[in-house]
Amino acid sequence: MQTKRQNRIKNWLLLALRCAFVVLLVLLFASPFVSKDKDTLVQKGKNYVVVCLDNTFSMQNQGSEGRLLDRAKRQAKEIAMQYSNSDEFCLLTMDNQSTVEQFCTRQRFLQLIDASGGVQITPQSQVDSYLLKKAYSLLQTKNGGAKRCFFISDCQAKSFDATAFPKDKSIKTLFVPLQAQNINNLFIDSIAFDNPIFKSSEPLTMIAHIVNSSSDDAKGLSVKLFVNGKQLAVQSVDVPKNSSYNARISFSLQKQGLNHCRISILDSPITFDDDFYFSLQTDKTITVLEIDGNASQGGNPYLKRLFAHSPEVSFKQWNEHSIDYNSISDYSLVILNEIKDFSSSLAMALNKYRQKSGTIVIVPSGDMNVSSFQSSMASLGLPEYSSQVKQTQRVAQINQENRLYKGVFATKVDNMEMPSVSSYWLLRQKHPVSKESIMRFANAEDFLTVSQKQNSRVYIFSTPLTEQATDFVKQALFVPTLWNMALFAQTMSVPYYYINTLNPIDISFIKDKDFEKVRVVKLSSLEGANTFIPEFINNNERCAVLLHNQAKKAGNYNIVGDGKVYGGLALNYPRQESVLTFMKPSQIKMQLKANALDNYSVLETTKQKISSYFVKHDNSFAFWWAILSLLLFCIAGETYLLIKKRKNI
Repeated sequence: MQTKRQNRIKNWLLLALRCAFVVLLVLLFASPFVSKDKDTLVQKGKNYVVVCLDNTFSMQNQGSEGRLLDRAKRQAKEIAMQYSNSDEFCLLTMDNQSTVEQFCTRQRFLQLIDASGGVQITPQSQVDSYLLKKAYSLLQTKNGGAKRCFFISDCQAKSFDATAFPKDKSIKTLFVPLQAQNINNLFIDSIAFDNPIFKSSEPLTMIAHIVNSSSDDAKGLSVKLFVNGKQLAVQSVDVPKNSSYNARISFSLQKQGLNHCRISILDSPITFDDDFYFSLQTDKTITVLEIDGNASQGGNPYLKRLFAHSPEVSFKQWNEHSIDYNSISDYSLVILNEIKDFSSSLAMALNKYRQKSGTIVIVPSGDMNVSSFQSSMASLGLPEYSSQVKQTQRVAQINQENRLYKGVFATKVDNMEMPSVSSYWLLRQKHPVSKESIMRFANAEDFLTVSQKQNSRVYIFSTPLTEQATDFVKQALFVPTLWNMALFAQTMSVPYYYINTLNPIDISFIKDKDFEKVRVVKLSSLEGANTFIPEFINNNERCAVLLHNQAKKAGNYNIVGDGKVYGGLALNYPRQESVLTFMKPSQIKMQLKANALDNYSVLETTKQKISSYFVKHDNSFAFWWAILSLLLFCIAGETYLLIKKRKNI
């Protein structure tokens, strides 16, 4: 039997357990936590917040709450509202709007998001690290206070370059991934040509790389080619699902000079990558200059016969004692034929010529001033003539893979007639130089070699091109060798660029003399709707333009100076946005962990509202599990006391 005192104690214990149960139950639903100060998104004092907002093409996609860009804007505003008016904010977008790349008040930040014509879809596309590095650079200018970077994006897999993410332990970075729908897409990824030399009325073969990023086969896809607004070719192709196909299209340019082209397919709903633009600019004539040591005797008859009577070539011949150094750059190919002295003035002029991608052919003389050649060839970074060998040799090896012989040999030829020489000059190099053997004797010495510096090539023969020195001038191989030197000497324009390119675009292919006087260059779309003034670089070393992200629309553009069209180029949207595969939050976390990005984390807004992360952070210490344990203890204790009480009645 229980005493009254024992019974009273048990009743008090039961009451205490029941009161504790009620209190613990309330606490459990309240989800209490202890926040770690360094991880709290909003800290006491000053907060500096940068919001990186992805506004690329893929953000046009639909999510569960409408268009992704619209949702991203709402979340950017929701983030800002968690902070106070005294905090500072900065909005970064992919199109590098200068009006938003600075810290401002919260009110101004909200205005920038909602402003008419503010954050819109842009064709500009960069890897994620590009925007993050810019955000870190801005935050690092601030001293004291908490630094937070939010990255709101659909997190395309192709752009998520975690290995290049910046690291700074003072900056907390949070990814806010938006769940996009994986949309099937068919697009033209790139183009290439079998032959880099473009001439009118001669067949060209273009390879269009078409990608099918979908789960369905594309059958009977129509691929159309337009040149100067006219359709020249059409081809029907099949592209299997989740694979690619190289469509080969043959066509001929109808005119010399500038040709604006486009290859096109039809696919929906993603259409920005269905057109691929390219521009082909050919020289009306190939300009060849022969600087000759025997000009008074009519020069080299074999070179004259090859070039002087061709309608495609403008051939000039100068005596080595009457050289117009300022005009050398007007020519595609310069041939130094048996000059006696290689002066420092000529070497200096040829150095400038090489900087503009000029091509040179050096043909030695039997009685040249060797020391002048050695000095000038060294200044040009070339192998030097050392001594003359008066001994018969026959070429034993021809590099048929060299670009000079592209298309010359249908198959590899093993028994062709090889050139022979009665004497030759040895080539030596005192310093490392670029050198590739094209023809070589049996003793491994060079008959013909080439040295390349960037886009400039110098072909060096070891013997004069005369009947007395070699039978090469009478062989069938002579014509394609010298002709292709001239043909490949043309400065060809690059067929296409992407509008987000940060590098200078070379326009040295423009040979018009009047262009040298132009001070302001404009890029204008063919219809004239998109015109802008790029940065123009025009000096002895290069002629180029810098876009600085001014191009807003893909297409063919004319290069205009003083109202005259001098050339053209093609700008395409980057294909980064074309493969619509996205990183899941779990994949993002794995990438962050694999690259030791400890100060990065993920806010999964599909599971909870973004504002809830500002109340409780993932890294905060929550003790709900302890409360639940105490609740279970209370229930067990009460049950035990009730059982004991009944047994003792």
